[in-house]
Amino acid sequence: GGDAYYTASAGSLDGGQVVNRAPTTTVVSASPNPSTYGQAVTFTATVSPTDGGGTVAFSAEGSTIAGCGSQALSLVGGSYQAACTTSSLPAGTHAIDATYGGDAYYTASAGSLDGGQVVNRAPTTTVVSASPNPSTYGQAVTFTATVSPTDGGGTVAFSAEGSTIAGCGSQALSLVGGSYQAACTTSSLPAGTHAIDATYGGDAYYTASAGSLDGGQVVQRAATAVKASPALLQLRPTGVDDFTLTAVLTVQGTGAPLSGQGLNFFSGTTPLCGGVVTSSSGSATCRNLTVVQRAAVVENRGYTVSFPGTSNYASSTARAGLIS
Repeated sequence: GGDAYYTASAGSLDGGQVVNRAPTTTVVSASPNPSTYGQAVTFTATVSPTDGGGTVAFSAEGSTIAGCGSQALSLVGGSYQAACTTSSLPAGTHAIDATYGGDAYYTASAGSLDGGQVVNRAPTTTVVSASPNPSTYGQAVTFTATVSPTDGGGTVAFSAEGSTIAGCGSQALSLVGGSYQAACTTSSLPAGTHAIDATYGGDAYYTASAGSLDGGQVVQRAATAVKASPALLQLRPTGVDDFTLTAVLTVQGTGAPLSGQGLNFFSGTTPLCGGVVTSSSGSATCRNLTVVQRAAVVENRGYTVSFPGTSNYASSTARAGLIS
């Protein structure tokens, strides 16, 4: 401005005063971490120093997380933060980055989540049911496993007494009434009470699980029926009475013949033929009776056939009369 002795003058800073934008740092955190597949996770980026201008983009493996590409900063407890919540990450460990774009006063910066975001597979439960239960030996039974939660990936194996049921080792899941189910039908179980288990193998997003049929599968012995033909009295030329006794063993209700089973023939208290094995048609024949046996048939006006039963088939008895 000059004074009494010197004149005023002016000067300019060569090139001007350069004021650079202030550098920032971005720190990333996550909650919860680890998380479970399908669980909501919140990523938070803390940017400092800043005045709250600019936005933050969150990415996983270098790709922007859906809905997290431009998150505004807000003042939280004295720090400027941007946050994003997502439940879309698959199971695994994910590299999470947050990039602050900067503004007119503060530079851009980026930070990575230390150790990444660990997403564990979601736990599942498997529930087993059976229809019908109880069942009868030889009857078809359908076992159903309901797995939840799941996306339908993976398969289910059904076992009885710890051994895989034939044809039921790898059953696919399908959506039935809003639930994912796997089913298997078998008629191979013998009579008795069976421990039935279903094991879901899991997939990339859901863990394996297993369930047991409550009370087990009860397979009752199949009812049988014996049909005996009337004894036809024949007179040999020698004057000796002769008989050929025939019976047929079937499964009651279905009429299916039972082969390879032993039938016992008797009349009153007199045994006639024991353990006569039925043919493929379920029939068994008793012949060549002794004089005493023939006399018993005549005296009792017929005979009786009994099937003692097996572990899978119930016993049955029939009586046939005498045709003279």
